[in-house]
Amino acid sequence: MNANYLNDFLRFNTVDVKSNVYDANNYMWMPSVDDTERKVHISFTKITQIQVIQLFGSVHKSHELCSIRIETSAGKHVQLDEIIHIGQGISYIFDKPLFLEWIDIYIDKQCLGLSEIELYSATNDKYDYCHILADNHFMYNWVVYPGEKIPMITSYIEGIRKDMLTYRESEQKNTYRWLINDKYIDESVLQILIERELTTKPLQLRLESIDGSVFCEGTIRKGTFKDWFALKCNQLQDKLDYLQVKSKYKKGYKAGKAYK
Repeated sequence: MNANYLNDFLRFNTVDVKSNVYDANNYMWMPSVDDTERKVHISFTKITQIQVIQLFGSVHKSHELCSIRIETSAGKHVQLDEIIHIGQGISYIFDKPLFLEWIDIYIDKQCLGLSEIELYSATNDKYDYCHILADNHFMYNWVVYPGEKIPMITSYIEGIRKDMLTYRESEQKNTYRWLINDKYIDESVLQILIERELTTKPLQLRLESIDGSVFCEGTIRKGTFKDWFALKCNQLQDKLDYLQVKSKYKKGYKAGKAYK
């Protein structure tokens, strides 16, 4: 396979940032029809300790059941059957770390694509990252303008996490907790409390790991009609600025073409 297709944090990038349409070929590798091997080969420059393998990607819309086979230089072979969705990631954890020269990952048919492969030397060697989401958008200082619904607040947690399909490991306890205005609250009532307490005064939300070493903070409040009017004015100004710049580029292009 071509490693250029494995792009960290670029899985949904598009050439045109104003377009909502993305081409999977820009961020994902999927075996071609004539590819009979359907293999990803990862070799190390020196013997490397590996215990956790994480795979990200997607399954073709035909909803076929796909299988993944993992082979290692240590002779350990793993078969993962009936894969129907890996968008949130698949994690396989070996019983103990292996010391490897290479790893091969096979896809059984042309129905599954890979966008990212992450390897960890041990179960405690993981990248932890969290962010607060509002309707699946990264939330910073969120304003609910008049006429809008209060967004669904959820968490985005990167690492070996419970929303991944994990093999050979019991389900992890939730290692993150929520705070509203510096008070710990149960995740099950998070949305209810936000909808009940939301006013024009910002609510301070915080998502943090149990030890407090990883966290994300943001605010959410109701917007006033003054806020809404300011928003529309800014949007109009952005539109006018865009049209002005576009007009200058057109004039420059025509002038350059005429010069030639």
